[in-house]
Amino acid sequence: MNDGKTERFKFSYQRIGRMLASLGFKKGKASDGGSAIFWDDNLIKKFLLTYGLQERSVMSETSVIPNFEGEND
Repeated sequence: MNDGKTERFKFSYQRIGRMLASLGFKKGKASDGGSAIFWDDNLIKKFLLTYGLQERSVMSETSVIPNFEGEND
């Protein structure tokens, strides 16, 4: 999210946490003591319906996407 941005325009983890909390996500602590945001399936589904979004699966970083000719580069 902050890649390629100058310090002036980067989001702090506190700001991101406040933004997510304002959307209804719950904050907590991770097992290592760090900050955490709890995933809420019902809240996500509400956003999908409210904003007309479609659920998509997340691709792994190792996924290979074929080019238009059907071959992998």
